[in-house]
Amino acid sequence: MDKNDNTQEIINKLKEDLLNYEIFFNNSTDGFIIHREGQAIVINEAALNIIGLRKEEIAEYNLFNFIDEEYKNIVKEKINQKYQGYYEIKGVRKDGEKIDVLLNTKEITYRNKPARIVFIRDITEGKRKLQEAKEQAKKIENQRKALVSMAKLSTKVKQDYESVIETIIEMAAIILNSKIGGFWEITDDKKYLIPRGFIGDMDADLKIKYSESIEKNIENRIFKIDSDNEIKIIFSFLKDSKENLNVIMSPVRFEGDVLGIICFFRESENIWQQYEKDFVASVSDVVTLVFERWNRNWLEQELEESLEQLKKLNKIKSDFISMISHELRTPMTSILAYLKVLLKGDVGKLSPEQLDFLKTIEKNSVRLLNLINELLDISKIETGKFTVEKQKINLIELINNVITEMMVLIDLKRMKIIKEFLFDNVIISGDYNRLSQVITNIIHNAIKFSENNGKIKIKLQIISDKEIKIPDDLKIYDIKNEKNVLISIKDYGPGIEKENLKNIFNMFYQVEKIDTRKHGGMGLGLYIAQEIVKQHNGLIWAESEGVGKGTTFNILLPM
Repeated sequence: MDKNDNTQEIINKLKEDLLNYEIFFNNSTDGFIIHREGQAIVINEAALNIIGLRKEEIAEYNLFNFIDEEYKNIVKEKINQKYQGYYEIKGVRKDGEKIDVLLNTKEITYRNKPARIVFIRDITEGKRKLQEAKEQAKKIENQRKALVSMAKLSTKVKQDYESVIETIIEMAAIILNSKIGGFWEITDDKKYLIPRGFIGDMDADLKIKYSESIEKNIENRIFKIDSDNEIKIIFSFLKDSKENLNVIMSPVRFEGDVLGIICFFRESENIWQQYEKDFVASVSDVVTLVFERWNRNWLEQELEESLEQLKKLNKIKSDFISMISHELRTPMTSILAYLKVLLKGDVGKLSPEQLDFLKTIEKNSVRLLNLINELLDISKIETGKFTVEKQKINLIELINNVITEMMVLIDLKRMKIIKEFLFDNVIISGDYNRLSQVITNIIHNAIKFSENNGKIKIKLQIISDKEIKIPDDLKIYDIKNEKNVLISIKDYGPGIEKENLKNIFNMFYQVEKIDTRKHGGMGLGLYIAQEIVKQHNGLIWAESEGVGKGTTFNILLPM
């Protein structure tokens, strides 16, 4: 390759680089200026557009004229300091329009003389959008706070829900800069919408027709009507308004049904932003909360009235049971007293047949008296008069005495009592008679539901709170004592199905079906036993592995 060819190649490459530079220089969106003391030496098209100049005007234009008076001293100081880097100023275009500008400056040598290079960018639109974003964020935050206040307000509704809704509408209208707003409730026949909360200067009839425009959009979360003419047809109270309006609506739903709509009106040129639409939808949710709370209050009031009525009826029932029980117990006590006299033969010798009759009468009289006493206990429990009188008692002695008193019944069925007592004395604080009633009831049930020649195992042990294993439904009770007495009474009778175990302590509950019952009783004994144990700060529960596998009753009492 000769020298001429090499030179031509260099020239071609320079031309290509120059062309690339010119393309970049003239098509950049950022302005590029090289100047000395404000007089432009080199300037691209973007910089001319930012300043608002034509190319032929630049020779007579000093760049410092572009700088707003407020920023001129700042720029001069930067130049004096030979500052290199970015900073922001306010610029004034030739036509007088002020714009925000970002500068990036640097000291250079251009054609052997000091000069200053400046990259210039118009950030007016970016700053405007940023400011709009900040304002929007502030409005959204205000909306959030307003919704929190509305939600709190919704929980305070009592009888008058309309005033609460009106306050919510007023708050929303202020946030939305809306002069007119309201909640309209749909009538049952779905022909009209009646205002239940309204804000705005309107004296006319505010009732509106349930129009097709509303009906076809009612399933939407948010919908708008932009036609001023259509708005004034639907909302007839606006027909004389001289303003051009648009309206945004959101249906209010409660328990699956549409109750009505909330509406807010603004001038047509005031466009609804998405965050405002979301806010309106949230306001409709708050109005739904008002109805939920109002409905709940209404139901609670009805429930309170029903409970009050039930309390009165329950008191009448308890008083009646108490009165009848007292009236029955007095003659039954007399009957039993006379029976004892007759059975002893104090008024003459009786034949064997007469003795059998009298013993049957005595047996059933005792049963009836026990039932009367149980009814009296129930009456005391329901009226809060059931109490225990605690003193130091020996549980071993108590259980042995109960077994002795029941020996006639035990011997009659030829039952075997197995006692597993590791101690001679176990002293607790309790009501001797009431705890005897509990033990008697459970042993009596064990005998009643066992076959002849069966057995009953009674176990007594002292255990710590950590050793206690109780059913899950009783774990809500806090066992505070470190030492406790556990009395377990196990029979080997028919057992109890697991789904029935939690019900046997309910009043009047019977494991056996009423039409196939083999054993008597009212189903009160275990209910009363449970109340007695509770009065001793204890627990009582039953365990059974199922039908035919017997039942164990556990009584836990604090030491």
